[in-house]
Amino acid sequence: MMKLIYLSIISGVFFFLSWPTNFKLLTPLIFLTFFPLLLIENNIRANKKNSLYVILYSYFSFFIFNFSCTIWVENASPAFGEGLIAVLLNSFFMSIVFYLFHISSKKINFISPIFFLSGYWIFFEILHMNWDLNWPWLTLGNVFSEFPIFIQWYSYTGVLGGSLWVLIINYLIFKCYLNFISKKTLKLNNILLVFFIPIFISAGIYISSNFQGKKINILVAQSNIDPNLEKFSSQAQIIEKSVFYDLTKNINDSISYVIFPETFLSSTFTISNNEIINYNRNQISHITRLVEKYPNLNIIIGATVYHFIDGYKDYKQRTYKLYNSSLQFNSSGINFYHKSKLVPGAEQLPYKNYLKFFLNENFLKLAGGAGNLSKQDSITLFSSNENKIASLICYESVFPNHVRKFVEKGAQAIFIITNDGWWGDTQGRKQHNSYARIRAIETRRYVARSANTGISSVINPLGQFEKVLEPNTSGSFTHPIELLSFKTFYVKYGNILIFIYLVILLLFGLIKKYRN
Repeated sequence: MMKLIYLSIISGVFFFLSWPTNFKLLTPLIFLTFFPLLLIENNIRANKKNSLYVILYSYFSFFIFNFSCTIWVENASPAFGEGLIAVLLNSFFMSIVFYLFHISSKKINFISPIFFLSGYWIFFEILHMNWDLNWPWLTLGNVFSEFPIFIQWYSYTGVLGGSLWVLIINYLIFKCYLNFISKKTLKLNNILLVFFIPIFISAGIYISSNFQGKKINILVAQSNIDPNLEKFSSQAQIIEKSVFYDLTKNINDSISYVIFPETFLSSTFTISNNEIINYNRNQISHITRLVEKYPNLNIIIGATVYHFIDGYKDYKQRTYKLYNSSLQFNSSGINFYHKSKLVPGAEQLPYKNYLKFFLNENFLKLAGGAGNLSKQDSITLFSSNENKIASLICYESVFPNHVRKFVEKGAQAIFIITNDGWWGDTQGRKQHNSYARIRAIETRRYVARSANTGISSVINPLGQFEKVLEPNTSGSFTHPIELLSFKTFYVKYGNILIFIYLVILLLFGLIKKYRN
């Protein structure tokens, strides 16, 4: 028993050590993270132990993984316990996936176990990007975000290709180990091929890439306003104006876009039914004057929008919808996009309609601490002078297929406005910034991040940082980017290569059964 516990601990520790942005040089340990779990599963199967032990031991490993890499979420809403709930639930979900692999591979022996391991895990990661309990932060393919030169092929497979890479190599190492103790041929060449071929392909793409598009200049602002104190104080609007003037003092005619962080503006913006957006002109005169002075300038900035609808009442009996929004100011007026992917707990109460039905009068007590926001169900681009921009809000940027849809619709660059200050000085904001490199590679777009307390950056289509502002500082920088219009294989076809791989594995198994 103790041996299996030690293996669980080793697996969890390897996850932690390999994950960005903890210990960059230890990232290759990700190829050994499932190896101890596969040894545990093999031991339980060989000794005909209760299959529920697979859940127990794997849960311990996945708990170490989730706790060590994402407990910083707790900083955002410690009273609600969002971080701890996320750790406990996600660890359980992962252990159930591994349990399903164990059950299926034990009962269906004519199909390779790697089909079940990779199939169930990929299905879980896709589910985790689409249901109300979404949390794609620990998608396995994210682990390589600090090594863009090795994952240029993500422009074909997306981040799930990286997840498959991790799972396949772990399984091949496990099989090699079984061959070793059975004194059979080790087949090390399979491991080496699967490891090095993607790297060589990536290096070739990296060297041969040449991206050309319309050149523009952008100004990225990092306001560094304390979200716990200054942001919601009585002096918030005064502070905002002062910061805005300071960070835009170097504006000139050559700049096409100014980007400010998520919810930077505390001014009230409202929509009545389906009419145009309303606002207090005096409160944002500093913004409107700037776009009047520079007719070709676009200012993209975060705000909260209240949408009042006649006869509407939400689950909290409010007569309006509340949105976390991105606004585009220019000489033509204001455009808006409402955040589409909300953080479970902090921004949306998962499955609130079902909870309301089952909990009845106790529902509002539960809902009081979570789920204040509504979301937009469609994709909106900001257009200006034939330029098309995707303005993603914070958490949205970790959803690969969601970002893909913006580019599929015509986005020529990706701007991310975020406020990672809620998490404090943790790995969270470093990981968030690092994951944006994957979105750049998948879509071959420039990515510009404006983060309240950091980290603000500009990333080129190869996933390289071209400009970075240090966290916990107030500042801005001007940087040239190119607006690109071509679409990658991944943008056009999504995860089709992943599904083709799984279908091929399944067909091999069926053919094997038929021949037998």
